[in-house]
Amino acid sequence: MKKITNSFLLFALIFSISCLDEDLGKSKPDIKQLYASKTFLEVNDTTKVFVVAEDPNSGTHLSYSWDKSGGFFTGKTDESEIIWQAPSVGGNYDITVTVENEGGKRRREIELTVFSMEEPEIEFANLKDNDFVSSAQKTFLIETNAFHSNGIEEINIFINNQLVSTCPAENCSFNWNVENLSGNFAIKVTAKSNSAGAPIGTKEINVSVEGTIWE
Repeated sequence: MKKITNSFLLFALIFSISCLDEDLGKSKPDIKQLYASKTFLEVNDTTKVFVVAEDPNSGTHLSYSWDKSGGFFTGKTDESEIIWQAPSVGGNYDITVTVENEGGKRRREIELTVFSMEEPEIEFANLKDNDFVSSAQKTFLIETNAFHSNGIEEINIFINNQLVSTCPAENCSFNWNVENLSGNFAIKVTAKSNSAGAPIGTKEINVSVEGTIWE
């Protein structure tokens, strides 16, 4: 009787281990593709995002969940496709899908770009309208900054409508030789954003250069 009981326990243990191995051996979902009907959008526009996934295990079920770094989902978010609405602010946004089965989870993300149509914002870092600049310092550093939610492609600095500096970045400066200068000068800055079709930003100020008086 004892031998039969031991044999039964051994069989039960082997059966349990084999079942455990079978559960642990189940594979995670295989995400084949994640794509959007439009990857470049204007503000408040919508696009569909699709995921194509396969379950390597027979008889199991795939479940879907979606997340976003901005914007809005419209409709269901537990299926293999969703509708995403862009926010009112331009920039790059990530859409993440999680596909799950009995074997575990897999995630993948796609980046969508939203273009804003507003002009870049421009500021002078060290000058304001109607400022005075002394020619005694010989040179004066003009410093400017520009901002746009899609980034800045180029900044140009003009003095009396003459181009004096071009910078491919958000910051631009020009070392202005003011020695022997005197009078009023118009300093204009233009900025072009990375948003296709957005207007070019412009800001202009007037400054007076004071000549040196020798006694």
